[in-house]
Amino acid sequence: MNLEQLKQLIKDESAGVISNKLLGAFAEELQKKKAGLVGGSYKGYNQLFEKDNPDNDGFESFEKFFETVRGGRADARLKTLVEGESDSGGFLVPEEYRAELIDAGLENEIVRPRATVYPMAGKEINVPGFLLGDHSTDGVYGGITEHWSGEATSATETDPKFTKIKLVANKLRCYAKSSDELKTDSAIPFETMIGGAFGGAISFFMDYRFLQGSGVGQPLGVLNSPCLVSVAKESEQAADTISYENLTKMLSHLMPSAWAGAVWVAHINTLPQLLGLSIVVGTGGSHYPVLTESSGKFSMLGHPVIFSEKLNTLGDKGDILLANFRYYAVGLKDSLRLESSNQEHFQEDLTAWKAVVRVDGQPVFSQPQTLLDGSTEVSQFVSLDER
Repeated sequence: MNLEQLKQLIKDESAGVISNKLLGAFAEELQKKKAGLVGGSYKGYNQLFEKDNPDNDGFESFEKFFETVRGGRADARLKTLVEGESDSGGFLVPEEYRAELIDAGLENEIVRPRATVYPMAGKEINVPGFLLGDHSTDGVYGGITEHWSGEATSATETDPKFTKIKLVANKLRCYAKSSDELKTDSAIPFETMIGGAFGGAISFFMDYRFLQGSGVGQPLGVLNSPCLVSVAKESEQAADTISYENLTKMLSHLMPSAWAGAVWVAHINTLPQLLGLSIVVGTGGSHYPVLTESSGKFSMLGHPVIFSEKLNTLGDKGDILLANFRYYAVGLKDSLRLESSNQEHFQEDLTAWKAVVRVDGQPVFSQPQTLLDGSTEVSQFVSLDER
């Protein structure tokens, strides 16, 4: 809500009265801020943890911090950044530079920019969820049913199946080794290079596990979630092919409330198949391509398409996914550790690096939903089965 909208709202109200509409708008904005959401998208680490003036702990730049960590524990500034977990070690990255690492590859990620992201103060957080079930028998939102009655009649009791989803701060460890010659001979600052590499790796591996994770010591990926609906191939469909009917049936299994904001995600090697699909228009034999492109951005049947290597290969289950990631919950902890050592590889003139970030994720629904007429299972996440 901007200033002009606020002024107009106050002008419309009777003198001295703050409207419920105003309070509701403020509450909504506060909730979005706390969840790292504005307009349904994650905007970044600093906003998520409300770090308007992040501390640099006395380091004038990100590169200087990396260089100091490589030098060891002699620097007094590092003593205040020792992580409190005895099994991990390392130094906490100053607040000002955490966002540079954690959000380094955010624009290239698929899930987190579109997910519902929660800040984690402790080792775990519980977020609300629903057991959707069957709309034809169980009501909506896990068991809320309707009851219409006349005056002075009693309502029928219901037992909604609300649940909670536990997000646990699993540890993502990223390792690397660098030679001493790389440090001294590099044409660009070594700390800039290793920092950028770690940032990109953290983004890549988080994104991959949000899609493919097992849920054991790591996020539960969409493709392994029990709420996923997988559409079978057409009868006599050839192996490793994609048909127009495959895609339209996937659309028919997307939950209606998930249409706004849904995207296609496809393995990059599906591109030739998708480019070859077309719809016959009219009696003249004209063809309209199913996959269209404009300014480098692809679209298919009304939804954006993202090509990636993080899905399964052409012909395997999960080579194409239709998803609304607003229904995927990510928990991110406000800590990032960095450690450096040359002891293990001393004779090889190598330095080992380790970065540790704590994160979890899983869909907010635990099963598909059956439509009101009992005909079809739908979900926020729909894949194409093996062919």
